[in-house]
Amino acid sequence: LNYIQLRDGTLLSAMVRPPLGNSFAPGRRFSTLVEYSGYAAADPDNPQASTLIASALGYATVTVNMRGSGCSGGAIDLFDLPTTADGYDIVEIVGNQPWVLGDGVGMIGISFPGISQMFVAGAQPPHLVAVAPFSIIGDIYRAPGFPGGIFNNGFAETWLQERADDAQPAPEGGQSWAVQRVNNGDTTCLANQKLRLQTQDPVQFTQSQPYYVPSLMDARSPSTWAPNIQVPMFVSGAWQDEQTGSGFVTLLKSLPKRRDVRIMLTNGVHS
Repeated sequence: LNYIQLRDGTLLSAMVRPPLGNSFAPGRRFSTLVEYSGYAAADPDNPQASTLIASALGYATVTVNMRGSGCSGGAIDLFDLPTTADGYDIVEIVGNQPWVLGDGVGMIGISFPGISQMFVAGAQPPHLVAVAPFSIIGDIYRAPGFPGGIFNNGFAETWLQERADDAQPAPEGGQSWAVQRVNNGDTTCLANQKLRLQTQDPVQFTQSQPYYVPSLMDARSPSTWAPNIQVPMFVSGAWQDEQTGSGFVTLLKSLPKRRDVRIMLTNGVHS
């Protein structure tokens, strides 16, 4: 477990793993993938599914908690510009490590860490070489926020409340692995909880914006960033996705029209 310092001094928690059966011995170099989200990405004891698959396929992995989540510092504000800038910094910092093979790193993930790739790739960090965003959204308003102009009090409200719960300061609240780290004496994780009470209520904030406001929502929508992506992409979505919905299709027309942009559309749900 590492703490990576960003341009504004904020520390993000990041779990670094060699490929399965390998180690970061001097001189060893590996193709490397980053998974970046507000879920329990940096939990040392419970790797994300994408990370496990990547590790078994021979990749080194770096899984990073967004600011305001887990053991990371700062306050979370879903899909805002600082979160995108953080992702840019993470790619550049990881891409410059001596154990990284090649010219940079790729990004992986489904849902939250899939969506985050669109923003980071659109910001064009020089050491990003490819992205594989699965189960993403087109914009935060039409799906899953306000499909048909009606607030989604099913999955969207539940997901937003879970992000609010995750953002509570440990050890009184927050993600269970962060609570455990603090209770076991991780002073950096504890210090990183200081700004958590500045986190705005995401459910209340979302419900207070019943219409699409471009000045507020464009920068928080993947379709705004998609045309700027310059690296190879493999995008996937499912028509019956009960969480992010089928509205991701509105994003497809924004993707760069290049041979290294591949799209896989399937029947099926979020899993």
